[in-house]
Amino acid sequence: MSNIGNIKCIDFRIRPPYGGYKENFLFTEDFLTHYKNQFDFEISPSALNKSMDLLIQEMARYNVEKAVVPLRKYGAGSLSNEDLLELMKQYPVRFIGLAGIDPLDSDSLQDIEEFIINGSCYGVNMEPGMCNPPMIATDERIYPIYEKCQENNIPVVLSYGGFCHYSLALNNPEHIDQLALDFPKLRIIVIHGGWPHAAAMCSVALNRENVYISPDCYLIRTPGNQDYITAANYFLKDKLIFGSAYPLLPIADAVNYYLNCGIREEVLPNIMYNNAAKALGID
Repeated sequence: MSNIGNIKCIDFRIRPPYGGYKENFLFTEDFLTHYKNQFDFEISPSALNKSMDLLIQEMARYNVEKAVVPLRKYGAGSLSNEDLLELMKQYPVRFIGLAGIDPLDSDSLQDIEEFIINGSCYGVNMEPGMCNPPMIATDERIYPIYEKCQENNIPVVLSYGGFCHYSLALNNPEHIDQLALDFPKLRIIVIHGGWPHAAAMCSVALNRENVYISPDCYLIRTPGNQDYITAANYFLKDKLIFGSAYPLLPIADAVNYYLNCGIREEVLPNIMYNNAAKALGID
C-alpha cells in the first residue's frame, strides 16, 4: 500500500446506508457479493451492517473529508430529495448532495428551485439512459434543465456508462461533446467516466473546458482503465475526479487503488480532492 502522506479526498460517488437506501438492492448481500467477486475486494463492513457510524469511521480512516451523494429520484428504495436534505443536515460537513432530477417529470424545474437554488444541494444529478423511456443526454426534453442550470451556475452530474444501461448507444461520448458545445458555460461532470468508451470520453474532457469525468470504480480493474490513469497523469490532471462507487466497492480499497495504480504523486491531490472541489464550486 502507498506511503503517500495524508492526501485528503472528496469521494464523488457514495450511496450511504441511510433512509431509503438501506432497503435498496445496493445493500443486499447478493449484490455486494456479486461485486466482491467481480473486483476481488472484500465487502465493506459498513455496507454489510448498513451502518452510518461504520461508514463515517471508514471515511475518516482514509481521509475522505466529504462524499458526494448523487441521488436517483426515480426507482424504489432510493433516497428522496427531502431525505437528502436531512442527511446533509445530520452530517453537515461530510456529505454533498446532488438533487435527483427526472427529466420527464413536470416538476423538474421546480425541484431545482426547491432543493438547489433555495435548498442546500450543490447540483443536479440525472441519468437520462435510465429514464422511462431511456433518452440520450442531448434529448431536447432535457434542454430546459440544462438552460436553468447554466443560468444559475449549477453543475450537472450525469451517470454515463458503466455496467447498467439499456443500450450502449445511449452512452456515446459524442452526446456529451455536443452538450458541452450547446451549453459552454455549464459545468458537466460525467460519472462512470463513459466506460467502456474511456479514451473517447477522455478526449471530450480534453477538448471541452466545461467537462469533467469521474470514472469511479471503472478506473479500477476494468478493461481500458489504463486510459483513465494515463489521462490523470497528463492531459486530464485538472479534470479527472476520484470516486469509490460505495457500497459497490469499499472506500478503503478504492482509495488505496487510486493511490497505488500509477497516478503520479504530484497530481494525486488534484485527482483525489481539488478537481472535485473545482467542478462543484466549493472550497
